[in-house]
Amino acid sequence: MKVTVEDYGRLVMETCGASAGTQLDKRLQEVLQLMRLRGDEHLTHRLAGAVTRAWEQQNGGTVSMQMATEDEKLVQSIAKKLKRPVEDIRVLIDPTLIAGALVRVGNTVIDGTVAGQFDKLKQHLAT
Repeated sequence: MKVTVEDYGRLVMETCGASAGTQLDKRLQEVLQLMRLRGDEHLTHRLAGAVTRAWEQQNGGTVSMQMATEDEKLVQSIAKKLKRPVEDIRVLIDPTLIAGALVRVGNTVIDGTVAGQFDKLKQHLAT
């Protein structure tokens, strides 16, 4: 299977999201080693651009929040965490939610709803 520099860029983004500190250095070295093993070291000079594009795709997507009732403080807090203006966040009121919020940033979903927490607890207790 042909792996593109864009694939490697997404892999680096996933690595950065899942690792920290000295583990991050090790994981990035593993990505570069993989590139060498696959004969793709000629792509390394284009990797920085691919990582930037992957970051923009991951973080440049639309931001929406589903909440039971409107909570301006929560919206402001999410905007601050995501380093976005409040105006860029689309708020959807969903009266079926008990409490909390469901935040979507591009393809990433952060479930901070009470129902989501109950589901996690149920899965944890079932294992």
